[in-house]
Amino acid sequence: MNLQAFPLMWEKFVEQPEFTAPRVYELVVSCVDKYDARKAVQFARQPRLLLTAGTGDFLLSVSRHRLDDGMSCGLCYQLRDRTPTCATASEGAQDAFEKPIDPSIGFVSALAGVLLAAEYTKEIRPEWHADAVNNTARLNALTGKFKAGPRSKDPACNCSSKYVALGYQDVWSR
Repeated sequence: MNLQAFPLMWEKFVEQPEFTAPRVYELVVSCVDKYDARKAVQFARQPRLLLTAGTGDFLLSVSRHRLDDGMSCGLCYQLRDRTPTCATASEGAQDAFEKPIDPSIGFVSALAGVLLAAEYTKEIRPEWHADAVNNTARLNALTGKFKAGPRSKDPACNCSSKYVALGYQDVWSR
């Protein structure tokens, strides 16, 4: 594996001359939490496959997305960014302002990272691909409830346009 770090926002990274070709991004692994950042990773240069992870209090999710498979994309169920306040934060997040930091929240993020790494490994090792997540897997680390499987597209999401799927196929079906 040849990993390199680039201290740039995704939008600036994909504008560099050596990274502007449309088929450069065969596989993108993303764990950004902000809506605009997820949108940039998914649409600035469409990856063939996008692996994502996210957390929210004790809920974590890992997902894989192609823009022509009829299933949800990385943005379908991502809330638009809001300025965080005590009024908009969940009860668990509100408690975080009043008490010392709970290390279990960090555990949720670490677990999401481990599961995302597992999905990456399944993608690069074809013999393990049969156990790959089919679109989305969600786990509540507090209750242990787990749900996996395809999620339908959000009709209000940009990916629901037939033109997004056609553009994706135009780039990746060559």
